[in-house]
Amino acid sequence: MKLVKLLFYLLLITLPLGQLGRLPFGGEYINLYLPDILIPVLIFVWLGYTLAIRKKLELPPLTDFIFLFGFIALISLVNGKRFIGMGEFTVSAMYLIRWALYAGVYFVAWDLVRGRPNIKYSILNILILSGVVLALAGFLQLVVLPDFTTLDPSLGWDPHKNRLASTFFDPNFSGAYLVLTLALLFSRILYDEKVVWGLLGTVVFVALVLTFSRSAWLMFAVSMGVMGVLKSKKLLVLALVAFLAAYALVPRVQTRVAGGVDPDDSARARIVSWKDTLEIVRENPWIGVGFNTFRYAQARYDFFGFRDPLGGRAGAGSDSSLLLVLATTGMVGLAAFLLLGFKALWPLAHFSGGKRYGVNLAVLAGFAGLLAESNFINSLFYPWVMIWVWSMLAVAHTQKENG
Repeated sequence: MKLVKLLFYLLLITLPLGQLGRLPFGGEYINLYLPDILIPVLIFVWLGYTLAIRKKLELPPLTDFIFLFGFIALISLVNGKRFIGMGEFTVSAMYLIRWALYAGVYFVAWDLVRGRPNIKYSILNILILSGVVLALAGFLQLVVLPDFTTLDPSLGWDPHKNRLASTFFDPNFSGAYLVLTLALLFSRILYDEKVVWGLLGTVVFVALVLTFSRSAWLMFAVSMGVMGVLKSKKLLVLALVAFLAAYALVPRVQTRVAGGVDPDDSARARIVSWKDTLEIVRENPWIGVGFNTFRYAQARYDFFGFRDPLGGRAGAGSDSSLLLVLATTGMVGLAAFLLLGFKALWPLAHFSGGKRYGVNLAVLAGFAGLLAESNFINSLFYPWVMIWVWSMLAVAHTQKENG
């Protein structure tokens, strides 16, 4: 079990590497990252220990619902094979395999944390540290690489200027991870009042502001709103004051907020993405086009330009995670996905006092914000966010056992 624990900690420690951990043999339309290698090794070692040494496999609460969605996604993928060739089918299957492997993090973490509160707090602290490191790396990126238009266009990165994108190379996804970190930090502030958590929270909040990501700011507002309503009105006021200060002091914040009311180019691009996705949904309502054959479905519908017939780096996703699930697995798959989310979160909605409830609060607040933001970017299927999600769900689902 020590090796399993070390491998799991190593996985969490490598999260701030982000795109810097990309491996060179993923292929043109398959992005392979360091966690894609570490997670299968982690699961293999865990299963080996569990079955060969302990000889007892206990499964966590969400097992049935994870397998249900995975099965429906597989059925949709097989059904979608009629639209695509074998090579495209293989690439699409890799996304389903990745989702299944990342869900395996939940099984490993749940088994690790049960009855071991020291491991729980180690996971929380490493995840907080990963967000702080991501913020600091973002400050460095603003100095070293403030203008992404200087990068080779063939790399596929959006042309961000003077925005904190950090090692994720994307201010929206970086912002999402920073908000999840703030949820953990504020829960620690509420239940474990130490100055260090406030200082770290300030660093991460400044980084969040500098992403200039409206979707991440919305996520922050929703997450802090949930924490404020459920636990501390003072926290809600503090978050509001902090953001109003940023709005007053940073002119670009005002510009970005105004762009949400009067849509700019990026907002209009999201609207186009939603419309395209809904067109696919209308013609494939029940079981979808196949998880995740979305890139090839969009090409079939001629949604990409002739210069990049398969949509480049972002072609495999939609600017809404839930719409992506609906388009690729249909109404049946979306129902299973929402059921999985409901069963994951409902047991956590209990608060009275003590540090263990801080985890429930952080997970609920983080998920609420993430659900809101996932309507604007495909954050629910972003690898580093998935690792945070499955790890924290595992910690939260062992609260009664750990006390």
